[in-house]
Amino acid sequence: MAAPLGGDPDLGGDVSCDAAPVVVAEAMDSEGEGGCAVPDLDFGGRVATDLEGVDLTLQRARAEVAMRSHDVQARLALIAVQSGGDGEVGVGGQAFVPALQIAEARYDLRAAGLAVAGGLVDDPWLMVVQGTWGNIALERPMAADRGWVERSDVGMWAGFTAPKRQLSATVGVATGEGARAREVNAEPDVTGVVWVRPQAGTDADVQIEAAASGRYGTRGPDSAPDHRAAAAVFVRHDLVVVGIDGMLGWGLAGDGDARPAGLSAWARNGAASPLHALVRVDAATDRMGTDPAELLGLVAAGPRLPWGERQAPGSLVLGYEVRAAEEVGHRVFLQLGARVRGAIPLP
Repeated sequence: MAAPLGGDPDLGGDVSCDAAPVVVAEAMDSEGEGGCAVPDLDFGGRVATDLEGVDLTLQRARAEVAMRSHDVQARLALIAVQSGGDGEVGVGGQAFVPALQIAEARYDLRAAGLAVAGGLVDDPWLMVVQGTWGNIALERPMAADRGWVERSDVGMWAGFTAPKRQLSATVGVATGEGARAREVNAEPDVTGVVWVRPQAGTDADVQIEAAASGRYGTRGPDSAPDHRAAAAVFVRHDLVVVGIDGMLGWGLAGDGDARPAGLSAWARNGAASPLHALVRVDAATDRMGTDPAELLGLVAAGPRLPWGERQAPGSLVLGYEVRAAEEVGHRVFLQLGARVRGAIPLP
């Protein structure tokens, strides 16, 4: 059985046919189990209060389908985006409209542990952290939350994975402008990621992983620097997953003088836990050495639904979030979420 589409073996449930992991090649000499279609629906609604007012939000709305045959995969993902803005009429009078997030073609050469993908593709580094953090419906990883890394971009990537998935390496080339902007300079971004999982394929109850990434990039018509360096360490157990990830940057959003830097430490429930629970603390700044760090604190917990089911697809969590910058903001929320995915064998 391959890893789930989110890149994390203990998220998303079992699949009965061959679904490829995101931005990671299949392990060398692995064997496929035939073609399949894997639909993946991820929705979440939230009611929140800052103790002064109440907000009702569509916190998460994403639909994905991946179809695979003979190690060739086509993958499409749509997300809901707010249309129009405050007090304005949206597109076609709609409050939300679908936006293309992923449109990817992929081929795996399993005998060599190689894969190549192209189109509108995932960011190679973000998906390592996002897939392991796993709680995108509640909060995006630090690098995405701060806008230091684009969720997806037009480009290509090539990857290698060693036997038993103990080592993966990926190199990606993209426009650098993100999925919602056109390329405005002639210099592509180049990203490299190495992910080491020395205990993968063993019976170890606790597994330690490490990953590192570097990006040479530019942004905007003046080709301002937009470089990144990142690293992460993860510790996995059936009951809990712990991670710490950090990023340094040179340039941001076309400003070559910006120096983004941040560290995120978190823990979440593992696959065997009946609770959906997490705690996270971020410290980050867009201008290291000039602006003070901004803090994010997040804690949430609640039952996985249905209660008692391993890898239950739903959850109802009560959470508290605090953001401290020039001002301090507090928010209490209740969120109902459901991520349902399944594998449909193809003839």
